[in-house]
Amino acid sequence: MRGAMSVQPAAAAAASPSPSPSAAAPAALGPRTVRAWAARSQGAPLELTNVSLPPLSDDSVEVRILACGLCASDCDALGPMGALYRHPLVVGHEGVGVVTEVGRLVRHLRAGQRVGIGVYRGACAACLYCTAGQNNLCALKELMFMNGSHGAFAESVRIRADFAIPIPEAIATEHAGPLLCAGVAVFAPFRRHAIQPGARVGVLGIGGLGHLALQVASKMGCEVVALSTSGDKAAAARELGAHRFVNLMREEEIKPVHGTIDYLFVTASGDSVSEWRKRRRTRTGACRSRG
Repeated sequence: MRGAMSVQPAAAAAASPSPSPSAAAPAALGPRTVRAWAARSQGAPLELTNVSLPPLSDDSVEVRILACGLCASDCDALGPMGALYRHPLVVGHEGVGVVTEVGRLVRHLRAGQRVGIGVYRGACAACLYCTAGQNNLCALKELMFMNGSHGAFAESVRIRADFAIPIPEAIATEHAGPLLCAGVAVFAPFRRHAIQPGARVGVLGIGGLGHLALQVASKMGCEVVALSTSGDKAAAARELGAHRFVNLMREEEIKPVHGTIDYLFVTASGDSVSEWRKRRRTRTGACRSRG
């Protein structure tokens, strides 16, 4: 289930912060070894081992990881998609931690600040997409643990400072991690489609992404309809913000919402999607939010 759990790398919480950049010796900014959970080959179990961090570049920060969410794409990378990655492989792209080292050109972050680390670790910063705030579409974007880079299942990560996102104090560390992937996936359509308060938003699939979509839609002032083939999720869906729950296995519950949904967030696959396709339509369009 995407974004549904958090894991804490061994020894990460016990590690003491490094000195502030001004007090650090030059050697502290060079390559160094940290502990991490890594797979030595495709399909291999995770083992606690040593990995090397690259030198800290002028535009980067080092982050001591406190917790990291577990995403389905982490599991894919460790399993069926493992041939695309270099090993040993350290996954994790829903990391939350504390800045311990700051590159000399970084001005917006400071040592001791809590930040989140998501899917991307860098981009060109010069193309049309990057300058428009859509660096996820940059042809030169760098994924968190591709090409030999290490993810957040580690004591520490070094990453471009622009991709280390400050975390508000009101959000607990263990809750912030899933927001960096699953949370972004369901929030982005609200911006992209300019969804306004009062719109009727359907959320198809109440799982890792769906349970976040319900909360976002509710907080955005929308009328929220939860749709699922699992009738036992009705109470949880309403608790998360749904105004109405539709069991897709019951025709009498589906008919009243025909043609009434402005935006449909598809956060499921399999049976839920098949059942909806048999009986669908929305008024405006679908927002596919599979992450």
